[in-house]
Amino acid sequence: MEYHSARNHYVDRIRTAKRDHWEAWLESADSDSVWTINKFTQAGPTDGGRTWIPPLMPTNGVGELISDNQGKSEILYDTFFPPPGITATPPTNVTYPPPAFLFTPPTDAQIEAVVKRLKDFRAPGPDKTPNEVYKRCIDILLPYLGPLF
Repeated sequence: MEYHSARNHYVDRIRTAKRDHWEAWLESADSDSVWTINKFTQAGPTDGGRTWIPPLMPTNGVGELISDNQGKSEILYDTFFPPPGITATPPTNVTYPPPAFLFTPPTDAQIEAVVKRLKDFRAPGPDKTPNEVYKRCIDILLPYLGPLF
């Protein structure tokens, strides 16, 4: 409970300091700052610094600007996640050069060493699997990780 009373006291002191500063600024207003004060008082409440996305043009470039959130979200979705294209089959009559080196798959010891060096509380990659899963379950996952490479 001591924490709560200290927190509440701190918040009250911040509010009091803000109010006192505002009142002192208003009382010391001169001919230049009165216009700034007018601008602040006429502006109304703000959105708290939230991110604002301007109106967007549809992806096909035809039509009016979209200003509602639903329409903007659809435009952003279509832009960042376009539909998959037609998959092409690789040509059959291609001669590839010989490999530049002989591939050797990583050993279990190498994989285990890399997993031990992973940073905690991270989830890199598209699957968003936390590194802790690999670090804490390496003995179970190790036989399955090697063939992936």
